[in-house]
Amino acid sequence: MNVKQMLTAAALCSAALRKNNVVFIALLPLLAPAVVIAQVNINASATGRYEESTNLFAAEGGYPIAGVILTHPGDSYYAYGGQFAVSDLVSQQKLFADVTATQYRYDTYDDLNHDDYKLDGGLNWKLGLALDGTLEVTRTHLMVPFVDVIQLVPALQTEQRETAVVGWLINPEWRIEGTGYYRSVDEPLVVAPDLHLTERSGLATLTYLGEGALTSGLSAGYLTGDFTGTNGTFNPAYEQTSFGLVANYAASGQSVFKGAVGYTRRTSPDAIDAISGITGALDYKNQLTGKTSVDLTLSRQINAYVANGGSVISDVAGLNVNWQATYKINVIAGYNWTYYDLPGQGNNPVGSDRHDYLQYASLVVDYAVLRWLELKPYANVLTRRSNLIGGDFNATVYGIFVTLNWQSPP
Repeated sequence: MNVKQMLTAAALCSAALRKNNVVFIALLPLLAPAVVIAQVNINASATGRYEESTNLFAAEGGYPIAGVILTHPGDSYYAYGGQFAVSDLVSQQKLFADVTATQYRYDTYDDLNHDDYKLDGGLNWKLGLALDGTLEVTRTHLMVPFVDVIQLVPALQTEQRETAVVGWLINPEWRIEGTGYYRSVDEPLVVAPDLHLTERSGLATLTYLGEGALTSGLSAGYLTGDFTGTNGTFNPAYEQTSFGLVANYAASGQSVFKGAVGYTRRTSPDAIDAISGITGALDYKNQLTGKTSVDLTLSRQINAYVANGGSVISDVAGLNVNWQATYKINVIAGYNWTYYDLPGQGNNPVGSDRHDYLQYASLVVDYAVLRWLELKPYANVLTRRSNLIGGDFNATVYGIFVTLNWQSPP
């Protein structure tokens, strides 16, 4: 099986999932216990959250949004939800399904009240020792963060993705893997009530497994997408090609390195946002002591920016420090710096390139009070500086997340 055949197989599986995804998701929780009841694992949880933000709408002070200057942009909300997950391992095949739903109720801006949900179902399969893969369908419905949209009413996004992965262990040293997905996004906005994105992608990776701590390989991908309902504001279609190197390295069980670096080129029929450059992601983890670990991430990606019907180049640097104070208390401090380059999406003047600089600092305390009770108080600080008129803002967020867990006996 060559790379072309692998991508074709993944694309066919993804198309089959897309045609039957509703039935596929609905039947998974029923299929798993129907096969072998004794091997079914069930997890359920109830969640509650209280959060307060000093700048809910990510608004610049004194700058109007839809003609309104907010004198009190802050608000708080309560959220209630639950999660139900079921999986069943039959021989080497694993069926899984996960359903999550949450209600959000705001104190002041109650027109932001909404419900979120996520459906995730699939099959991790194996065929002998050489072939394996995944068939998966996810559907999410959520409110787009106001850092991504400039309006005073909620933008409720619905996204569905069907993914197929096919892997072949050619021999103990070489593995080839093909991944295909189909993505559909509806994100109605005030300025574009029928905004829709359709995206299709295929990726092939050839990996040398070797015999030591280092694995490395090559990857190549192709992606197409098109927007509708943009009111002609930005480019409606694009094509993207990419190729690169991938590597994983685990040293003495204390440090782990994962990396991918390559070149990506995105083009469009009218060349409005034709962009290209070096892309990739690096992740380095190190267990400094028995209680303390650090995680450093660097990435540069080219993606679709749905709210503007355009593209975005994102450069991200992040650092997390994890301190396991006791066996029940885990403290995580994080810092993230992000630079967004949005071609043709500025307003100074209209049609110029937009540049955003975001900084995000966070502190989370994860307290496992009991086996079934978990508390997570947190605080975040977010700032953005932009050449977009009205794009600068500061926000402070704090809250607490409560989880009640239940798990079926093993």
